[in-house]
Amino acid sequence: MLESNSTTQARVKIAFPLKKDADDYPPANWEHLWAVPVGNDVYEIDNIPFFVKSVAIGDQVRAEQVDNDLVFRELVETSGHTTLRVLVSNPDNTQNFRDELHKLGCESELSHIDGLIAVDVPPGIHYPDIRDFLDREEAAHRLGYEEAALGQAARL
Repeated sequence: MLESNSTTQARVKIAFPLKKDADDYPPANWEHLWAVPVGNDVYEIDNIPFFVKSVAIGDQVRAEQVDNDLVFRELVETSGHTTLRVLVSNPDNTQNFRDELHKLGCESELSHIDGLIAVDVPPGIHYPDIRDFLDREEAAHRLGYEEAALGQAARL
């Protein structure tokens, strides 16, 4: 699938297979991420993953055409971004948490699942501040979170 308009580069959707856990989660077998073609079957991820692990926005991946889909094959180069998944205990507070994360320098996207947020932590952000905020909120039972792809700042 190809999307393009006058203000954006041509983007394609790449299908990533998902592994389900014992609770049958995630709720799909595939996640489709937007990406920008770089060349030689390499694409730069252009949105924050909700379910795919070990991939972040800006990462470069290799994909190949299988039938009518581009299918993920391998991670080529990491961007240094960190991907987090946050599940807010009370979905009515989701926007408040997004606002707080934005103040800390993070972008986020909403899922179709109530209270689920995909969070991008850029490489220049002081990751311990993000983790401290999330740990405090988790200890207060206001959310749960998962580090899905750790970038450069998170590894320091």
